[in-house]
Amino acid sequence: MLVLYHGGTSTASAKVRLALAEKGLAFESRLLDLRRFEQKSADYLALNPAGVVPTLVHDGAAIGESSIILEYVDETWPQPQLMPTDPAGRARLRLWLRRVDDLHEACSILSSSVKLAALRDDAGAVEMLLARTPDPDKRARQQRLIEQGFDAPEVAAAIDAYRTFCGDAEDALARSAFLSGAAIGLADCAALPYLHRAAVLGMDALWAQTPALSGWIERMMAQPSFDIAIAKWQGAQAYHASAELAARIRA
Repeated sequence: MLVLYHGGTSTASAKVRLALAEKGLAFESRLLDLRRFEQKSADYLALNPAGVVPTLVHDGAAIGESSIILEYVDETWPQPQLMPTDPAGRARLRLWLRRVDDLHEACSILSSSVKLAALRDDAGAVEMLLARTPDPDKRARQQRLIEQGFDAPEVAAAIDAYRTFCGDAEDALARSAFLSGAAIGLADCAALPYLHRAAVLGMDALWAQTPALSGWIERMMAQPSFDIAIAKWQGAQAYHASAELAARIRA
């Protein structure tokens, strides 16, 4: 039995849902409301002490950390195979998983910058948000994003991280149809949610001059797994395009 504790708009959760969809694996959904901090409840912390999503529970064993879950899924259900069979190919794929993990922070900053822009003039909402953010570093970052908006230094650094990632992905996709090789694999499942989030935020100009990456995004979003793993869960989408962020991408 497979149980997935996840967030609807969580990029890390979407990575795992994509891999499960590519495998044709059904799961029992335990959808957590991240805005209500359900991932910090005592019951959930007993499964995942880090208090983050997703967590996959397979026959009673709980596995956390999305990239680890991806490899667990491929090893436990080897068909269709989502990792290369040769050691060099597996090493390249794991490097992409690490690159995506590194991009997670940039994605979080840019997503927050757009959401917080709408709250800037609502003192009550700002106060409530900050009060419900226990981590002092994250709270300080949110305060800067509220006060400085898209001029906050974190925003420029996050955009640069995306530019670098997209450039490297373009180089890789000019050599093969997918990041994982000739067929869809774990690297593609890991990366797509972060590029999809960028598109939702209005950042699609990032790949306007990268035809290989643009083609990959189109192919990935045309896969049945995209509707199953991402589109299906966007009903409560908390993100929207930002004209100001888009302008900074085009600058």
